Amino acid sequence: MFPAAKIAKKFLMYEPFKVDGFEYQFISVEPHEDWAIDVVVNVVLPKKGQSFVTEKFSYDIHYIIEGFGDYFGSAISYNEKILVDGRPAPERNVYINEEDQDEVINTLNGNMSNLSISIMNSQGKTYNIKGNLNWERADRKFYEVNEEIDFYFYYDVSNVNVNNGKLNINPTKFDEFASTLNNILQDNDRFRDNVVENIYTVLIPSTKIENLEVYFNPNYFLKRIHGKEYEPNPPYGEFKSFMFIE
Repeated sequence: MFPAAKIAKKFLMYEPFKVDGFEYQFISVEPHEDWAIDVVVNVVLPKKGQSFVTEKFSYDIHYIIEGFGDYFGSAISYNEKILVDGRPAPERNVYINEEDQDEVINTLNGNMSNLSISIMNSQGKTYNIKGNLNWERADRKFYEVNEEIDFYFYYDVSNVNVNNGKLNINPTKFDEFASTLNNILQDNDRFRDNVVENIYTVLIPSTKIENLEVYFNPNYFLKRIHGKEYEPNPPYGEFKSFMFIE
């Protein structure tokens, strides 16, 4: 038997560990061959049904077991199985409840309700675009987990003002303008970073992932301009003069 297993069982199962409001209950600690331990840990959430990221739990469990290793005098290898409030953790290892999903949308509408960008095209012409933004959920799932945590939004633009009102969107080139605006905002690092910051603002208090390398990737798509949907076209990389009229 792995020599540390018996001591680890007594140490880890003696009483729950509490970190950042989460309670870690080691409900099973068993030897794994002669070199490691298998642990089953039930994580009790501070608030039932709250949002969580299981990477945070793995992070805390690592340091709890590392603390035992320091006590034992040797590093401990382990395999973990995580339960959340007595149930297996979700396969995608992330759960964002409806309340936080709604709060993300509300926060975007509160903090990113205004659009203001200035773009110079290859002919040296600068276009200053201003307007109002309204954010909403995309038709597909609100989030999914790939290499990052992907989020999906639609946004509408209204009250578009081009070069302080000197130009208007050419109605015959509406689709081209809309497709290009969407493409530009997709590639605008500052705009994207602001969306990410607003997501973090909502989720950090419950998930406690500020010290972890957990990345959010927002996917946002222009749906309407002035309440009118458009037909997506292959976007231009910049605004063109034919998209506007004086």
